Amino acid sequence: MKSITNTASRRRFIKTMAACSATMASTKGWSAENISAPSERRFLFVIGANGGASIVDSFLPILDTESSTGINTFTASQIQQINSSNFRCPKPMNNLIQDAIPLGDGYDMSNFLSKHSQDMAVMTQQCSSVNHQIASRRSVTGNDINAGRTLQEAVAMQYGMDLLLPNANMASTDYGGEGNDKTLAAKARPEIIADPRFMAFATHGHKGINNAPNAALIARARQLRQQLDQTSEHRKAFNARPKVANYLHNRDTLMPQLESAELINKLLLLKQSPNGQPLSDYALEQSQEAETLFSYFPNLQNDPFEAQTALAYLLIKSGISCTATIEPSDTPYINPAIGAVTSPLAFDWSHIDHRGAQNAMWGRVMNMTDKLISLLKTTEFGAGQSLWDRSFIYIATDFGREKVSEGGSGHDLNNGNVLLSPFIKGNRVYGGINTDTAHTYGFDRITGEATPNQHMDEGDVYSAVCHAMNIDFDGRRDIPAMVKNS
Repeated sequence: MKSITNTASRRRFIKTMAACSATMASTKGWSAENISAPSERRFLFVIGANGGASIVDSFLPILDTESSTGINTFTASQIQQINSSNFRCPKPMNNLIQDAIPLGDGYDMSNFLSKHSQDMAVMTQQCSSVNHQIASRRSVTGNDINAGRTLQEAVAMQYGMDLLLPNANMASTDYGGEGNDKTLAAKARPEIIADPRFMAFATHGHKGINNAPNAALIARARQLRQQLDQTSEHRKAFNARPKVANYLHNRDTLMPQLESAELINKLLLLKQSPNGQPLSDYALEQSQEAETLFSYFPNLQNDPFEAQTALAYLLIKSGISCTATIEPSDTPYINPAIGAVTSPLAFDWSHIDHRGAQNAMWGRVMNMTDKLISLLKTTEFGAGQSLWDRSFIYIATDFGREKVSEGGSGHDLNNGNVLLSPFIKGNRVYGGINTDTAHTYGFDRITGEATPNQHMDEGDVYSAVCHAMNIDFDGRRDIPAMVKNS
């Protein structure tokens, strides 16, 4: 089998550094008038399908007529095929938790295929761990193929050093955590956002507080604090410590930048204050994008995954971040009108109900992905391009599941990932599947030809994303079969 490895190009490195140094921080968003937006900017969204999202229960389903064993198969009545798509998918199921609580939001994944197949690829993979923490971490570090740097950190280093919060992490697991690269710039490390609905308040030190002192008085107090710091023995002793230096940078440099950019209003996703009072009572106002976001995500005030997806879009659109990580919660969200929109333990509910959990959770993830792409497609980046023209979505899985059609399933190393971007040659599967065992296998990186005796690993997936995002590193495995203009 042919394969190639591409080491970092000095010419590309110099070009990239020149582009970064020529840009200046901007929070105006990406519009045709925003001349400070670098023309090569690219955006990465990582969606953590935590708990073991099985690719053969989503976009690689096997018909019972195709298998001699019946392992992990579907009947023709359970599957949908879209004329414009080379993929097929299961129909929404009538899922229940403990035979009592309706499960899933009812999203039909064929809608996703009809709209987005041309920018979609399924890349098969053999994972190296079935431990949730280890496997999710390896899914974004490529099993440390790039000196331990996560995909998000790599994107932040190349495309976000001029942004205020380049790497936004809303995941509660290791999909959005820090990598192991000790040389990484502090600014590229993930900024943890615990609750996207209230993230805006973290961008201002006093606005939104009833009866707060006026801005001039607060400025005087901060100036006095600086003077007192200079005489502090603690400050003198620990000023050079990395954690103290980072804290002081955030307090004295980053916070004034966030405040002056009025992010508290740009990112505010509340319709009213938590106690029911109008936002204007606190000298606050909704984001200008709020009404649009509420039309796409009507439950974002209560649904954490909707709120994460909405804020991920808003951070990119507002020119604040270049990568955002989101994931559905392990805790089920109950919508009184529907039931349990997400299952307990997310995809790991497959231990109890494999088909029900996989069907409900894949529908849930693709529903949010559909809305995110739709928003990106309707938002201008500049020069006749939309934000989607500059974006990559990686639906990261920690591992697969045992190949079963009924009952519960355990963890399995064999699986695949969903990649979405205009930068890839979409509407195809990279790799193949043995219809008798339901196990996937790999492909030739140059030709794309499915190769039954080949398996792709976490480093291949990491390399595919970096290749498409035009990010070089020593040891990158180029995949010209998948990446456009490579």
